[in-house]
Amino acid sequence: MSFFALLSHPLGRVARARAAALPVLAWAVFAVFVAAVARTHATPVFDALTKGLGAVSLPLVAFALFGLVCPEGTIAGAAKPLLFVGAPHARARVAVLLGLVGTTALVGAALGAAVVLVAHGPSDPPFGRDVAVSAGVSALGGAAYAVYYALGAALFGASGRGTFLVLDLVLGGLG
Repeated sequence: MSFFALLSHPLGRVARARAAALPVLAWAVFAVFVAAVARTHATPVFDALTKGLGAVSLPLVAFALFGLVCPEGTIAGAAKPLLFVGAPHARARVAVLLGLVGTTALVGAALGAAVVLVAHGPSDPPFGRDVAVSAGVSALGGAAYAVYYALGAALFGASGRGTFLVLDLVLGGLG
């Protein structure tokens, strides 16, 4: 079984999610709302990116996407269906992790670009460069959060990603 065929499992879980994807949508709307508020108050786009997207929305979007890709709570649990079709353990887990990281990076990039599109003002850096840099940084942030939650789940089981979310919000985002 090819590695790309294995990737279809985690990506398919995200694509098939309907009501379960509502938290992702809600936190994305929150980031755009913060950007709109920043725009009306003539606040630099950097504040909307760091305070709305980076500190609150991106960690929670990544948390929700982890739940979509790994409803069992761990990368190993999400990889079990791939084992039934003959995939080796390591390849199945890597496929799930890469699917999670790729999806979270893509959503992060889209959110970073959307925040800049909404919040960009005349005193901000040139628009095109600002969109590109913000999308890139947000993609890296999304990927980092995906790996961070995967580490939490690997160390502490299904409750590990929640523990790591609380740690991040207390020590980093909201603290």
